[in-house]
Amino acid sequence: MISEVNSAHYGELVNILQKSYIYEALALCQMPTILRHKGYRFFFYANDHSPMHIHVEKGDGTAKFNLEPIELVKSKRFNAAEINEIRKLVIENLELFKNKWDEYFNKL
Repeated sequence: MISEVNSAHYGELVNILQKSYIYEALALCQMPTILRHKGYRFFFYANDHSPMHIHVEKGDGTAKFNLEPIELVKSKRFNAAEINEIRKLVIENLELFKNKWDEYFNKL
């Protein structure tokens, strides 16, 4: 009986959580932000894997760059100028990103 009630209301509960600040806060806890610059947010997921890389988002655009060597892995909804700007920011902040990666994943 309890499992029937839970499964019946699961979708409703998910919708409520997605519209709440609690959901947003939980999501951010799973994606440590390393840098914010000009509207870009550089981060990695708590369960990320090798090779060392950084994710970036701005608006509905997303991208992923490997850090060693620096290379674009994938992007969505960023134009060429934005990708070039992001690449420049990755180069400028490479040591920060690598240090934060090591700091975060080596403590797990």
